[in-house]
Amino acid sequence: TRALLYWVEKKLKKKMDYNIVRAIMCVLKGLFWCLEKFLKFVNTNAYIMVGIKGKSFCVSARTAFGLIVANVVRVGVVNGISGFLLFLLQVFIAVASALASAIVFELLGFSFWFIPCLVVGVVGWVIGKAFSAIYSMGIDTILLCFCLDSSNNDGSAQRPYYMSGALKHFVESHPHLKRDEKNNSKEDDKKKKKEPETPPLPTTPAPPP
Repeated sequence: TRALLYWVEKKLKKKMDYNIVRAIMCVLKGLFWCLEKFLKFVNTNAYIMVGIKGKSFCVSARTAFGLIVANVVRVGVVNGISGFLLFLLQVFIAVASALASAIVFELLGFSFWFIPCLVVGVVGWVIGKAFSAIYSMGIDTILLCFCLDSSNNDGSAQRPYYMSGALKHFVESHPHLKRDEKNNSKEDDKKKKKEPETPPLPTTPAPPP
């Protein structure tokens, strides 16, 4: 996509004004960036659902997208909090690596240690990003399992939740998530009201002895 945009930009520069071409390319790059992020998000959750259900990619992508739309507040809050915490983890690993290397270089008597510490910090950032990607995948998997469990079960004796009580309390401790739970329960009540009640089966009298 980037190579195609570069080729289009190169061709348009010869035929149109540079400012117009620059504005058009900025808009196109922004749209393609949003499309890339959306496809990565759907792709990740689709493969998670493939691992859970064992169905095809398209069916899993549709199921995952439906679960995300139905629990958009939960997904948004958990992803926002987890993304911030994982970013802090990356910063901590990079800064700690740079400081540790600076202390070691100072003890060894190196006079010029800024560039080596900077390199160590960049390497620490890359390693932290790799670890945070693994944790992010685990968080997305647990959240999608939680949403699937919430949609298929209601906590009754006939349909109990498979999730632990600690996980349910952690996700529902946020006020927006409680509001989302209320909205989902209202929608379930509406669906139950719309469903026609089945009439009772006629009973035949018992034969005389």
